[in-house]
Amino acid sequence: MRLQFKLLGFLTLLGTSTILSACAATQPNFEPNNIEESGPITPTTPTTDVPKPTAEVVPVNRGFHFQTNKVPSESDVFKHNYDLTFSLNFTNKSNDIYGTGWLFDWKGDEKALGIDGSFVPSITSNIDNSLLKDDQFTVYLATNLHVADALRNDQDYEPYKKDQNKQDFTENTKTEFFSLGKYLEGEQLKQYISKEENQSANQTDKALVSIQASNIPKTAYTATDFVDMNSYSYNNITTSLPGNYADFAVIEVNLNLKNQRDQQILHDFVKPAIKAYKALGDTLELFSAKPLNQFIEQNYYLLGYPVINKGNNTANLLLAQQKSFDHNNSDHNQKSQWFTKDQSYINKLDRIPVLTNNYRAYNESTGSQLFANQQNESWLNGVVIQDKGVVNFASFSNFTLKYHEKRFQQYGYGLMLNDTNFPGGSSGSPLIGKDNKLNSIYFGVLEIYQSGSLARNDIGMSQILRTPQNDKGSSISKGSYDLIFGDKNTKNYYAKFAKDHQTHLYQKIKESKDEQFRFVETQETTNNLGN
Repeated sequence: MRLQFKLLGFLTLLGTSTILSACAATQPNFEPNNIEESGPITPTTPTTDVPKPTAEVVPVNRGFHFQTNKVPSESDVFKHNYDLTFSLNFTNKSNDIYGTGWLFDWKGDEKALGIDGSFVPSITSNIDNSLLKDDQFTVYLATNLHVADALRNDQDYEPYKKDQNKQDFTENTKTEFFSLGKYLEGEQLKQYISKEENQSANQTDKALVSIQASNIPKTAYTATDFVDMNSYSYNNITTSLPGNYADFAVIEVNLNLKNQRDQQILHDFVKPAIKAYKALGDTLELFSAKPLNQFIEQNYYLLGYPVINKGNNTANLLLAQQKSFDHNNSDHNQKSQWFTKDQSYINKLDRIPVLTNNYRAYNESTGSQLFANQQNESWLNGVVIQDKGVVNFASFSNFTLKYHEKRFQQYGYGLMLNDTNFPGGSSGSPLIGKDNKLNSIYFGVLEIYQSGSLARNDIGMSQILRTPQNDKGSSISKGSYDLIFGDKNTKNYYAKFAKDHQTHLYQKIKESKDEQFRFVETQETTNNLGN
């Protein structure tokens, strides 16, 4: 029997009995346009054939039966997931890489933005400049570590401006293009593109709208070396690798409010996300931390942007940066984007990020339950070490990942989601429980082989973000960790960055009297505000 673990995309990791490959999607790249030389971007025909995405070796529709291209209504169970979540696109000279991200934190003047979550096309600015304290608004997006591996910015924060071996990034791997995408339809879409130049041929009632930010993102946090590995050993299983990881990272996107595209990102993408974030509990009530055994009797809702066939009625529209837009970011230690893609290239792609949720029309089921063996599958107990769908990643010694040229072993705990095999590009999607708490982040698919034949390929995997201390409710729980707020067992957690940068999440920590959120206040942190 063989266990294969697919993250479904550009990153493939081999082990003796398991394979870990990325649930982000990748395709060969083209030569991007240079805004500095060409001025405003107009569609042109590429001189070479447009390459097709190569997100997976196996057919993309392997058992795919999920709902796509449906914007949730206000009462829909997926509405908050939709508002929070975006398609992420990182491009370098070699590859075009897609993943999914969601609003995790922010820093900026909310009052000046009039944040109410409503959709307001922002071709003309909706910002009350008289109220602005600064011309910047910073957004922090959560995704998988294996997606954040695609971000290679030589003006990033330390230690991320070089690889893990302290070597400069190669020219072919440096990030040159970044965009946020969201699926829009109907009047919302028509209003959006009606004022855009060069979009007259793209009148459609459905589209993935991608907006190129003015800056290349930076790395706020990676869940690398986040625990003492000895605290999470399983049956004395050891590893030769010196580091550990959870498949979780946070990237920083700095928005220049004088830049037209950044204004659009803020008003049309970020404002609804902030509204959803606050509706779900605004930091302190949003992120679940509960004993592992309490995950079992839950239903989990998943929404992301896997790369699949776009269909005849779905366009892929790129709102690119232009030379005429404001790119004055020298005072903010940002790396401006000077490259973009041709709309003609975008139009020819037959596989794009497609809005997908885990509703299944074939049996009218919504959400996902944790994995449970069927009566005829008792043999799985000898292949997958799990407790009613909860796994300790320390039991899989060869689940490893290379991040910025250093290999790490996966640690912490995760969920096995039955009948939830989202394809590549969905990596980083948030998992929200029936209790409206965000508990984990989706990262891949488990494939199980019996006698050389594929027996199961429908088990989705997610990484739990927080586990409580003193957990006695689960047979596989040995220690706690908290990737967001920290605890005594967690060496590396996001709240340290939030405190150094005085973000919204840290402001909520300061307001709280609950000790589970205030661990960072008991620790010394190192200010990391340099570039």
